[in-house]
Amino acid sequence: MQSPHRIVLSERDSHPPHCVLRRLLVLWSLHGGLKREQAVKIAGVAVLSAQRDVAHFCDGGLDAVLKSAQKNHPTSELAQHGAIISHSLEQRPVLTIASGSYN
Repeated sequence: MQSPHRIVLSERDSHPPHCVLRRLLVLWSLHGGLKREQAVKIAGVAVLSAQRDVAHFCDGGLDAVLKSAQKNHPTSELAQHGAIISHSLEQRPVLTIASGSYN
């Protein structure tokens, strides 16, 4: 079984979503001996977010941190109207300034 330090090291740069990278950066910084206040400044996250991620890591390892990151995807209130918006844009495409000047 790999040590938590090695797991975070191997996963640290392999996740494209920035929220996951920030979470891993906090964990990596803490493993490196930084204090939590320093780690959150480096990663640009809130202290409560770092505390939550550390708790997830302690309870379930890296998988728990990654699963919690997947749950936290904000969506637009317009998402439920995606089909209507797409249809409207297909029927009446948006004109650029350049193409609008020819009308």
